[in-house]
Amino acid sequence: MSVQRLAALWRGESEEEYGLAAVLGTAAIALKAMGEADSIEAAQARATALWQHRPMDWLAHAATRG
Repeated sequence: MSVQRLAALWRGESEEEYGLAAVLGTAAIALKAMGEADSIEAAQARATALWQHRPMDWLAHAATRG
């Protein structure tokens, strides 16, 4: 996924299912590996909650950096 597409997904300008699944899946795996969740289901739920409460402007300039 390009940085521009990831930034658009992050800002809510794109609803790309594959990209969102990749982001949430990667976050869930990381949360589980770090011991932040007892099960993959809990990790997926936490990843989803984190995504829903993400700071939308965090990647505001990523698409302009190339």
